[in-house]
Amino acid sequence: MKRKIISVESTCDLPAEVIEKYGMEMINMEYSVDGEVHRMGDGAYSMHAFYEKMRAGSVTKTSQVNLYEAKEYLSRISEGDAEVIHLAFSSSLSGTCNNFIKAAEEIRAENPERKIAVVDSLCACAGQGFYAVAVAEYFREHDFTETVEYAEWLKHKVIHFFVVDNLKYLARGGRISKATALLGNAIHMKPVMHMDKAGKLVPYKKVLSRKKSVMEIGHLAADKYDGTIKRIFIAHADCPEEAEFLAERVERETGIKPEIFDLGMVIGSHSGPGTLSIYLTGKARE
Repeated sequence: MKRKIISVESTCDLPAEVIEKYGMEMINMEYSVDGEVHRMGDGAYSMHAFYEKMRAGSVTKTSQVNLYEAKEYLSRISEGDAEVIHLAFSSSLSGTCNNFIKAAEEIRAENPERKIAVVDSLCACAGQGFYAVAVAEYFREHDFTETVEYAEWLKHKVIHFFVVDNLKYLARGGRISKATALLGNAIHMKPVMHMDKAGKLVPYKKVLSRKKSVMEIGHLAADKYDGTIKRIFIAHADCPEEAEFLAERVERETGIKPEIFDLGMVIGSHSGPGTLSIYLTGKARE
């Protein structure tokens, strides 16, 4: 019997027990704190300690998976009778996806018998994880080609909403202008952001005050939820109480109890402590 493998990068923010439960493979990505390089999963920082460093002013950066790393990783996990579907971090946010596509092409050219597909998930953070779990469940009952087709269809229905606590981190990463960040922080602007149909992080709605923004993403999630996948994920960057508040609100409105995860170092480096996000299926992204 062929081994069916769903593969992801650690930007999916799924904990080890979920990766193991679904038999996934995951490549851990690099991040740095004040120039000191680490790899997710190496135990260098707890989530709380990492975000405390950011609050204290530490400079955090991330690195994409290069072509060599992608090829070495895919070559290893696709050996033998494996059928591998790699669900890559949105190509609109990183060059990692394109490096995986090139790596898979090279491996197939050298080893025509290998079955490897790379899908641009157009997702990020636990949205990528939400998507990966759904595709992994589908793969159990369907063949390789059917699952790739399903993955290409489903990705357009995975809705992401999130809010940040301090706009300076989005400005530092070029997601918004520095002037917008300064003004927004001055007037306590907490815009709701989302992933658009191209897999880009863009503003969705302007909201004043943290509490209102948290309530707004709960309202939006309940309004958009369509039940295609009867599951909702929430991820947070060291704000567990607000994550629980959001989960309770969403459960009351949808009947679905959201699963809560930590938002990892790679995504957190660009959004900052206090980021709160929610993921579910709805109609096609706007």
